[in-house]
Amino acid sequence: MDFSHSSSEPHVVYEEKNILAINKPGGLPSNPLNKDDEKKTAVDFAISHCRELKKSFPDSFEPGLLHRLDVGTSGLLLFAKNEAAFTRLRNFWKTEAVRKIYTAWVTDETPPLELTHPIARSLNHKSRMLVIDRPELRLYRGKAMEAHTRVISCKKTSEKYYELEIEILTGVMHQIRVHLAHENLPIVGDELYKGAEFKRLCLHSSRLEIDEVIFGKKITIKT
Repeated sequence: MDFSHSSSEPHVVYEEKNILAINKPGGLPSNPLNKDDEKKTAVDFAISHCRELKKSFPDSFEPGLLHRLDVGTSGLLLFAKNEAAFTRLRNFWKTEAVRKIYTAWVTDETPPLELTHPIARSLNHKSRMLVIDRPELRLYRGKAMEAHTRVISCKKTSEKYYELEIEILTGVMHQIRVHLAHENLPIVGDELYKGAEFKRLCLHSSRLEIDEVIFGKKITIKT
């Protein structure tokens, strides 16, 4: 993944009767915050491409959307095109039947890692999440959420950066970013978690693998 030359416009990566996958550029919000929000989003693009989404989910302002990416994160967003597909995918979403793989740049080499600290909202910073490794300090708001991040591989991509392949087994806000920052591996371009300076956040949703148990065939979607 070359974060120096990334797309500035969303585009369709994969489509069939049950699902639509688009490539969201960094800087574009995944979804509107409410039904009156007219800001340009990845959801807007998906609806304009596939009118079936609105017909299948008439009361939703993010019709068929299975997950979200942070504004600065680029890559694959998956939509179900009908209620049956949505229900089936949601039932399997947090299992190994749907694998969610990301690519990120960091400045230090790292071996494969299993990161399982819970994550919660920071008590002192409204935008930040933090790892809860000492819950007795109560430095967080609300509930601590289970989070599981797996660093699969690491390779040197330039004189400055290492490229990580990462799988998430849960889906907490800022999960990869805060888990890596806690390991002193903040993502390049991540201003919120003190990553090395770069023109964008170097985090990309690069691959989705949907097991055949869901739709009767294995589907692999890549960017």
